[in-house]
Amino acid sequence: MTECERIVKEKILPESFFEPEERNGFFVDANRKKTWAILIDLLVRFDRFCNDNHLNYFLIFGSLLGAVRHKGFIPWDDDVDIVMPRDDYNKFTSLAGKIDRPYCIQSYLNESDFFLSFAKFRNVNTTCISKPFSHRKFNQGIALDIFPLDNFENQGAQERFDRIKWLNMQNSTYMRMGNPYLDASSQERIKQHSGRAPLDVLQEIESLVTQFNNKETDKVGVNALTIYSFEKNTWLKRDFDSFDLMEFECCRFRVPCGFEDVLTTTYGDYMQFPPVEKRGGWHNNLIIDPDTPFSEYKI
Repeated sequence: MTECERIVKEKILPESFFEPEERNGFFVDANRKKTWAILIDLLVRFDRFCNDNHLNYFLIFGSLLGAVRHKGFIPWDDDVDIVMPRDDYNKFTSLAGKIDRPYCIQSYLNESDFFLSFAKFRNVNTTCISKPFSHRKFNQGIALDIFPLDNFENQGAQERFDRIKWLNMQNSTYMRMGNPYLDASSQERIKQHSGRAPLDVLQEIESLVTQFNNKETDKVGVNALTIYSFEKNTWLKRDFDSFDLMEFECCRFRVPCGFEDVLTTTYGDYMQFPPVEKRGGWHNNLIIDPDTPFSEYKI
């Protein structure tokens, strides 16, 4: 039985969910629907796990935007982003041994060879392989991305961001080492790697991103994430004082009480659709197969 078949059998989603359709002028094919189904199932299990263990979380980034603007996935998106206050995040990662297959809590604390500065909640019976890391042995099932939310101060923010970005690049480069199919850009990155041990790098990242957690601040941010500028990752703390439940496809999940301000900070006029040529395509380095376990996938 595939995971999508199990999801239908357990009545998490009806069979009709998997039918291809056009949303906002974008054709959502059957494979994307299957990927969405895996992600929804992960969200349902994650939400239940957080409720059972008194953990707080919020949809964030494109998933929050999808909930508000589309009442579900952005049609051209294929992942889910979650943020957890640092204390809840630390407890969540410490409970990795309390979750049953096919689900898996993944962080550098419980899986060797995995050196990202955030956690993932994966389905081990599926495939979501990052091509640069395809040779690595860690779990590469379809996943929710789980980011810690830390206190933030403006003083020294740009220098701190630049340092964290460099450190993230160090571990991303390290995880490429040994891959015989790298492009020229990745090969050049490996030549310039500092040689620092990845766990040492992660310890410095955590020291930098958590340095204001022992004092009161007006702002919070996903300080470890350096894909966006830090201005887009930083919000007023009061916007996360509580949560609302918002429709996301067939279910309802937590969003920050100040979701309008959060989205405005990150996206500006967030109700405005991007140009057609910018809809999707940012996950082209992933191999996604909802029907095959990553451990059996042949590249």
